[in-house]
Amino acid sequence: MAIKPKSEMKPQPIEIDLTGPDGNVFFLIAKARSLANQIWGKRDPEMEEVGDTFGITDLTHATMADKIAAEMMESDYEHAVEVFDKYFGEYVTLYR
Repeated sequence: MAIKPKSEMKPQPIEIDLTGPDGNVFFLIAKARSLANQIWGKRDPEMEEVGDTFGITDLTHATMADKIAAEMMESDYEHAVEVFDKYFGEYVTLYR
């Protein structure tokens, strides 16, 4: 079996089972922070455009992660899931 270089590997889809241990709100908030840093942290020159998309001004990847986490904590669990899906639904599939 040949070992492929990481650069040749296709990205794997991210799936979270909300009925399992990864479905608790603390995991989701931590995952949201991590994903925000991975997705937007690499695109600092484009942060203004990302902010415009979500109606946020003066945005950096750190404040994006903080903003998403704060928005997730504004209400109950269902709200946190909806916020997570709003920002990361393109990258993550949530299951119940």
